[in-house]
Amino acid sequence: MKPVLLPGVSDAELKRRWKLVREKMREQGIDYLVARNGEIYMGGVVRWLTDFNGRHQNALTVIFPRDDEMTTIACGADPAFGLDNWPYAWATRGVKQRLGHVYFPTVPANDRYDAELAVSVLKEKPDAVIGLVETAFIPKPFYDTLREGLPKATFVDASELVHQLIAIKSEEEIGYICEAADLGDRLLAELPEIVRPGKREIDIYADIHYFLDKNGSERAIVGIGSGPQGAPVPFIDDPHFQGRTVEKGDIVAILLEFTGPHGYYVEAHRPVVIGEPIPALQKAFDTAVKLQHEIADQLVDGAVVTDVYNYFCRRVKEEGYGLPNRSFSHAQGLSFLERPNVRPDEPWTMKENMHMVIHPGCGCKDALAMVFDNYLIGKGPAQRLSRFPQEIIIAE
Repeated sequence: MKPVLLPGVSDAELKRRWKLVREKMREQGIDYLVARNGEIYMGGVVRWLTDFNGRHQNALTVIFPRDDEMTTIACGADPAFGLDNWPYAWATRGVKQRLGHVYFPTVPANDRYDAELAVSVLKEKPDAVIGLVETAFIPKPFYDTLREGLPKATFVDASELVHQLIAIKSEEEIGYICEAADLGDRLLAELPEIVRPGKREIDIYADIHYFLDKNGSERAIVGIGSGPQGAPVPFIDDPHFQGRTVEKGDIVAILLEFTGPHGYYVEAHRPVVIGEPIPALQKAFDTAVKLQHEIADQLVDGAVVTDVYNYFCRRVKEEGYGLPNRSFSHAQGLSFLERPNVRPDEPWTMKENMHMVIHPGCGCKDALAMVFDNYLIGKGPAQRLSRFPQEIIIAE
């Protein structure tokens, strides 16, 4: 009996992507792309090419030829048994062969199994130009095996080629992103019922995951922190630190990074207060909202990313708050962080139909407030996709 598949992207959308990639490969003289990833959080390249993710650190490798269909390599059955490998043939599109072996990153004896299978495919053209995508996800044993098994091949970094294509969302993708943003609005509306005094942070964490799971989310990062108002309260993305019991008068900071039903990430955040916010928190939040709107006005087609970063740093200092110690805006899609990332090391300019989250924070000795919303880049100021009011959430 076949499992029942939840909805994926359309055949037309996958073909659109493959066509764009192959055009760029021809322009750059690349014969094969190799992408490898073992998780859903930042495994968007593999998902974008195949509509499947690697999961639980069991890597899924994709070999994408310029002139043929793909090969996938998954942690599956020993090849000696001749069994079918995941992803199943009836569920794949654009895949010529599905190879597999028993390999786990915790077992060093397995380190080269998937790479050896990759060599068996790539050696069909010994002098090929092979583009590696997101090399940080390609471990040393895998890379060493490719280099040793393909001595005449030329290896290049093809991350930029793929990132530039992924960054511009299609009409279909924008629809999935809006679907995810709507889920975020519904979750924020539910927080006054989920966040209650006398409840442990870990129980709030569990209830949020339950809400997302039952509404079609595939994966979520939920960070929670709570404490009395009057001092900064950050969220912590580790359940081991979520043992505190929420009390009246507390601020509860909840980081929400999650997918909608089709795997596209968005983020959502408003401070939650059990009672009434103190003036310092309200001021910090209002300033964060104002700065988010200013950033959205800057993120237009053609804007230089580093200019936007420098603008925000100047403005947040003028408002009397500290400089950002992490990203305050970045793209999202099938990975929860994609390019462009609004930081001083990002060389890109903004383009129409990029999908960005903007989450500035304003912190001082008395309060820390952030606001998270997703935006679509256009010719004019970026369009906010979230519809939930930009207000502190009050719970009783």
